[in-house]
Amino acid sequence: MGKDVLGVYHYDEEAVSAVEQLKSDGYDIDEISFVINHEGFKRKLETKTGAAVDIVNQEETFLKKIKNLFSNDSYTNNFENKLAGLGLPENKAMTYAPELEAGKILILVGTNYQYEDKR
Repeated sequence: MGKDVLGVYHYDEEAVSAVEQLKSDGYDIDEISFVINHEGFKRKLETKTGAAVDIVNQEETFLKKIKNLFSNDSYTNNFENKLAGLGLPENKAMTYAPELEAGKILILVGTNYQYEDKR
């Protein structure tokens, strides 16, 4: 099943509030997930919402880092690949990879849901 991004947030409190709103709008918590690039918010997001949290980070070996210096692979491209692996279409993964790289919190939902972003 594909996924779509429903929001990008700087702070965990904003993301928790957004998920609570999604739940009150009728979304099933099993269809909502967070994507973050570090462990910092994981426990709070899981505890406060019950939603799954995927941590997408750039664990690279020294040799992989050297290889990337001499290839077209970029740091952001690795985030794109990992987001695509979570079910985002390639164009969306490319759009949201820089947000994830910057440390923001993404909220994903299965594409079989329809939701209108009212912001």
